Amino acid sequence: MTAAEKLAMVKAILRIDASDTSEDALIDTYLAMAGREILGWRYSHANPDNVPESVPPEYEITQVQAVINGYTQAGVEGQVLSIENGIHRHFNYSDMVEYVRAHVIPIAGVMRGTTSSVCPCNCGCGDTAAAGTSSVTALAWDAPRHLPQRGRLIRCRKRQI
Repeated sequence: MTAAEKLAMVKAILRIDASDTSEDALIDTYLAMAGREILGWRYSHANPDNVPESVPPEYEITQVQAVINGYTQAGVEGQVLSIENGIHRHFNYSDMVEYVRAHVIPIAGVMRGTTSSVCPCNCGCGDTAAAGTSSVTALAWDAPRHLPQRGRLIRCRKRQI
């Protein structure tokens, strides 16, 4: 979807006449902000070389909806409830960023360990990998003192990470 198509979609949903260009700059700014937030959240733990330049097609509608949420909440950002002159307004999301983070699934990176054969917690204990292993990772350390305990990655005799 092109930027012009996204702009037209937002204007149609907000019931802004297509020929009215007075809000185009603001909507374009919201589209850019939402796009950056989607990319930043989606690829926050990914390799920077794998981050696309534009919003993936599966999140274009999410971008448009985030803009609508941001546009309609202008002036009450950060609030989920607004009461003025007896009028109660309740918002599901406090701002556009919260909407994006609720609807975009971040990509998680694979945890990689050290490629050395010594203790991965760098405690200086001198322990080495068990025989037959070529490398050591934080989650697959073979030495008994380094087994995961109570949800911690590594328990070394000197340092816990």
